[in-house]
Amino acid sequence: MAEWKWDAKKEAWRKDLWIGGKRSKLTFRGSKKEANAYEARRRIELGATGVYLQKDAPTFVDFSVEHYKPHAKMTLRPTTWDVRRYQLASLSAHFDATRLTQITTAMVEAYKQWRSKAVDKVTINGELNVLSAVLRYARHLGIPCASPIIARFKLGKRKGKAKVFSREEVGFILTAASIISADFGALVKFLAETGCRRSEAINLPWTRVDLTRAMVRIWSDDDAGDDDDEDYEVKSRDREVTLSDGLVRVLEEQRSRTGESPWVFPVRTNRASRGGREHTKGERYASWPKYTWARVLAKATELRRGATPNAPAITGGPHRLRHTYASMFLAKKPDLFALARVLGHSHTRVTELYAHLLPDHLAATRNVVVFEAASANHPQTTPRQRSVRGSGRARKPSGYGIVGAIGVEPTTPTVSR
Repeated sequence: MAEWKWDAKKEAWRKDLWIGGKRSKLTFRGSKKEANAYEARRRIELGATGVYLQKDAPTFVDFSVEHYKPHAKMTLRPTTWDVRRYQLASLSAHFDATRLTQITTAMVEAYKQWRSKAVDKVTINGELNVLSAVLRYARHLGIPCASPIIARFKLGKRKGKAKVFSREEVGFILTAASIISADFGALVKFLAETGCRRSEAINLPWTRVDLTRAMVRIWSDDDAGDDDDEDYEVKSRDREVTLSDGLVRVLEEQRSRTGESPWVFPVRTNRASRGGREHTKGERYASWPKYTWARVLAKATELRRGATPNAPAITGGPHRLRHTYASMFLAKKPDLFALARVLGHSHTRVTELYAHLLPDHLAATRNVVVFEAASANHPQTTPRQRSVRGSGRARKPSGYGIVGAIGVEPTTPTVSR
């Protein structure tokens, strides 16, 4: 929402006010408190004036700045808002001064072609979703806007299988993380041995950790950083995850390091993230520390090549640890239902994602249910017996036969029945 601006020349407060798509330029002489009261009165008056003209619709940029951005910043998670800002910047660069009522299907298609030169289809689809959200919010406010057809790119069904780290790679990653930071080493080990999402780990308070019972209670929250198999529709809101004996010892050491911080994996030093958000010492991470993770992978690759000079680099995001956990879990306990409970899924997509990790388990199901045809010597019910016993009808007079299901007629010797 726009703030009052002081006009030194006119010695008055000035502001553009949008109500239902109609812009009114307000000018007020007096204190800012009185100006706010005047604005409230004008909002009531302008809100009752009736239908607004299409020409009064704001431009895409004006509406985004005045209305949508404040709304999105207030309602979205900080990590989601960080992504949304860049998406809005891309949309604003194209639609710019176009009024909301003038956005056409052709303009949307032109935007798709323009963005295709720089980014992939998945990214463009995300930006088109934001465009839809902007127009939808405008309609919610009663601001006139167009209803273009916003056709997303059709993406083929995701091919391939969930990528995992090998046991050797996980070992190098854990060693590298511990070398870089004991705290980050504990965080990486927690991810590797619980299968938790990265957002769940960095937002985990000590109040949800029970080291005596070797249990942690997870509250799953939506996060834009989660991978595409992690939508809010498949998240179980509350679950318990067991801790291994080794992980309990690591968390006990971590508890002594965190001091009075309420968070299990707090930030150790004050610094700004690349997204512009501040990481405050003792508080939880504002976002996943991508730079530190990149250092861990680089160090892990260095350690690996120290043992095997021509070994490939270790690559992948922290979410791959979750897939690795699922792989190792199913290798020892081939139970998809139990895995779904541990990972916090409540949708069959988990089966589609990890079913290929059950080769031995699927082999064990072969020949469990088998049917055999009856042998030739087994007594069979004759057709005559079936007709008499199965029809449930009274015996027909001699010389007559059944015709379909409609009645009887005299038998004809020349007709084979």
